[in-house]
Amino acid sequence: MTIAEQFAALGLIVGLLVLFATWTRSQWPEAKELSRKVIHIGCGLLLPLSWYLGLPKNLALAAAAVATVIVGINHRTRWLALIEDVERKTYGTILYCLSICCLIIFFWNPYPSAMLSGALVMAISDGSASLLGRLIPSPKWQLYGQTKSTAGTSAMLLSTLGIISVVQWSMGSGLSVAQILFVSIVVTGLEQLSGYGLDNLSVPLATASLISLISESLKAT
Repeated sequence: MTIAEQFAALGLIVGLLVLFATWTRSQWPEAKELSRKVIHIGCGLLLPLSWYLGLPKNLALAAAAVATVIVGINHRTRWLALIEDVERKTYGTILYCLSICCLIIFFWNPYPSAMLSGALVMAISDGSASLLGRLIPSPKWQLYGQTKSTAGTSAMLLSTLGIISVVQWSMGSGLSVAQILFVSIVVTGLEQLSGYGLDNLSVPLATASLISLISESLKAT
């Protein structure tokens, strides 16, 4: 597949995501978070897909940087309201794109399994925690202006554990169950403590950093 075909495939996916999110907003206009999470989960899969398709690192980084600028402008102008139309104050969309840039810069070549784990945990675990926390009745509490719940926190922990396990074991990283559990607990704790959308930066970078540090220590032993 040529670079042009790779970008065309990724562009098609982004277009379909926007269309699906727009349809979701039209069907459930009162559930504003739902359309945001469709974008959140879908766009988070673009980095693993780019890596899988063999997109060069520099081009992937350039695309992520352009996306960060566009999202930053949209945060001010709200021309694409469906990803910013929420009541609480958040910089999550900007930090989301910024975290993708950081994952590419620091982990693309030396620790791809750490990069993929970070991106997938941000996309799927963080997204599912928000959705299931709203859908499933469970005890709730407030932290930094955000509502957390037992259901959402459990979804975050279990999905993080599952994602890291699948990625690390499929790529032969050698992390033990205890080490994967440790990373999952730390990341779930960070998701609890990050207000204003900061979890979109702290969760993926902490995931990738911890995995890379553990992997490096295993090489030294």
